[in-house]
Amino acid sequence: MIEFSKNRKRNSFGFIVILALLIFFGCKKKETTPPAFEIKGNWKVGYYHIGIVDHTNDFSGYSFVFNNDSSIIATHNSINETGTWSYNSSTIQFVITIGTGAPLIEISKNWLLILKSEGELIFDEDSTTNDEELHFIRN
Repeated sequence: MIEFSKNRKRNSFGFIVILALLIFFGCKKKETTPPAFEIKGNWKVGYYHIGIVDHTNDFSGYSFVFNNDSSIIATHNSINETGTWSYNSSTIQFVITIGTGAPLIEISKNWLLILKSEGELIFDEDSTTNDEELHFIRN
């Protein structure tokens, strides 16, 4: 009877040690850096509405490049205009700052990123005063 009790204690102790090791090594977090937010390629405005008014044609002939250094280049009739873009993943806020005149100044604002795919970016205006939606599509 005493022998059985010693074996039981030894087995319980071994079980606890193995369980502790499994928990320690099984729950170890991997340290990873989130991937950089990239928008590759040339883009054009495929849809831009303010309320029910379609302003997509205002951007006819424009091409946009979002560079990894947070700069943006809009090209129209071989004329380049530069600006900046930024993205905050915790608030899904995408900020475009470009141009001082129409039509580029119209899209220079804070947007909420609704969708990012290989071929499309969809933004909604980050305010309650206007109902604006902007879509970039791969050019």
